[in-house]
This record gives sequence, structure tokens and C-alpha cells, in this order.
Amino acid sequence: MAAPGVPVIVTVTYSNEKHNIQVASKQEDGEPTLQDMAVLIEQVTGVPVPFQKLIYKGKSLKELEQPLSALGVKNGCKVMLIGKRNSPEEEAELKKLKDLEKSVEQIANKLEEVNKEFTGIQKGFLAKDLQTEALKQLDKRIKGTAEQFMKILEQIDAINLPENFSDCKLKKKGLVKRVQVSFWGFFCADCFWLMLGTWIPRVCEKESCLELRFFSVFVHTLVFLMTSILEVFNSFIKWHTNLQIFVVHAVYR
Repeated sequence: MAAPGVPVIVTVTYSNEKHNIQVASKQEDGEPTLQDMAVLIEQVTGVPVPFQKLIYKGKSLKELEQPLSALGVKNGCKVMLIGKRNSPEEEAELKKLKDLEKSVEQIANKLEEVNKEFTGIQKGFLAKDLQTEALKQLDKRIKGTAEQFMKILEQIDAINLPENFSDCKLKKKGLVKRVQVSFWGFFCADCFWLMLGTWIPRVCEKESCLELRFFSVFVHTLVFLMTSILEVFNSFIKWHTNLQIFVVHAVYR
């Protein structure tokens, strides 16, 4: 059994290639797993993890969450890789998607900061005379974040992939879902339910103008989002109509 925190050195053979890799756990004081090794193998060979078939002593290694020691893989072991490497064209498209994925992560982090500031103001952690200006600034940041997410979705939609680019298609689908979870998860879960539970009752009772401003920011942002979505939908309708016109002209010409 490998000592916790100690990397395992493995030789990976792929076709005529041979790679010596050091597999370390992503968790501090943890044991390296098959998943850790597979990710490293993807980096050195270009074969995506879902397409990898790893053979050790005639047996296929499949349980990615298992520690290497549990699978019998130790220092100095040789593992054979079978799998299809992405074409240069697919790698280029995959790089575009990975760059967009990094942008999504950065925006999601900004959104989390906004969420914390919203919560802090709502709980009264900020002086009342500073709350109005703070909410205005948060309003601008939320709208800016919405615009960034919409631009990223448009960029993702603009990437047209051939049918055989299965790895890219999987990455693209996951990226769209990541944007949806990050953005709508924030507004629907944190803002909407918090508003229903605390802000609206207080606004109705006219106890404070702070809750009214929260409500105003939420509605303003929601209207902005719906407008942006409608613009994208209208663009799609126009594109679909133009396509139909083109087909008709092509058929009857």
C-alpha cells in the first residue's frame, strides 16, 4: 500500500510511445487514485479519459475512484494504454471550450462574492447610510455578470462540431449545463426564495426601504435576463426563417 501523500511512478506505454509519470493525489495526504493517473495520462498522450482503456497485468482497470494500491499498481509498474487520440482539429475545438470553461469559473466566483455581499447587507452587517450605494453597485455587477454569461452562451452556441467530435460534444453540453447551474442556481435559490421568505413580507408591512430596494434589484435583473433571452430567441427565429427561405429558393430554382 502506497504511503499517503507519496506519488507513485508508473510507466505508460501507448503505441510506440513510452511515458514515465508521477501520479500524486489531489487531496493532501491522500492516496493517488486511478482517476488521478488517467487525468495525467490524458495530459501526456492526448487520449481523453473516457476513451482510455488501461491494461495492467492483462486486466482492464475501470474503477476510477479506487486507489492505485487497491488495484495492485505500485512504483515501477508498467501500464498499457489503448485508446483513440483526438485529431488536431478536435483538440483545437476542445481548447476553445476549455478556455470558455475557465471564464465560466471566474464569473461564477464573482457571482458567489455578490451572493455573500447580498446576504451580509440583508442581515444588517452594513451601516444603513451605506446600504443604498452598496445595492446600486451590486445591481451593476449582477447585470454585468448576466451579460457575460449570455455572451459565453452565444460563443458556445457558435461552435459547430462534426458528429465524430464526441469528446468536444460532451464538453460543450457540460459547459452549457455549468452556466445554467451557476447562473440560475444563484438567482432562483438564493435571491428568489430569500425574497419570498423575508423581503416581500417586510415590503408589504412598510418596515424598511432596504427590502424594497432588494426587491427592485431582483425585478430589474430578472427583466434584463428575460429581455436577453428573448433577443437570443428572436435571433434564432430569424435564422430559421432565412434558412427556410433559402431551402425554398434552392428547391424551386
